[in-house]
Amino acid sequence: MTHPAHALKTKIKNKHRKPQGQKKKHQERPAKYHNWHTPFCWSQILLAAKEVGWRMGASDVVHVLKQRDMYTFAGITHLTVNEWIDKKGEKPTWTAAILKKAEQGNNPGHNKGGRQGVLVCIQWLIKYYYLCTTVPRWNILILWLPLKLN
Repeated sequence: MTHPAHALKTKIKNKHRKPQGQKKKHQERPAKYHNWHTPFCWSQILLAAKEVGWRMGASDVVHVLKQRDMYTFAGITHLTVNEWIDKKGEKPTWTAAILKKAEQGNNPGHNKGGRQGVLVCIQWLIKYYYLCTTVPRWNILILWLPLKLN
């Protein structure tokens, strides 16, 4: 849950209020966050900015991106791109923070989340496979019971 206070407010509102006002037509859904700085997306963003020209207008960049790949860049807006552009000098450039994020690419910035591998939950299967490939077959039956109990 990204917004626990929102869920709490909704719960309190539903508990204490009478049903009044306009009814909700659509279910609430969680926000979607995009990492536009992955090597795949960022390279296309840079190419679109070059195609637009030295003025680097945010709406023009978004328009070119959506022309090239509507499915991938359906969620990008000119407001997002405008935050990435530093227009303080004569010629607009990308901000230093955005270039640093793009350099990191797919790095989430921490090592706490996500699974480390596909077979995390079944370590015994990995050990069994290792034994099958390294130990002769008649020894596997002897080693199988203690391995399964670990």
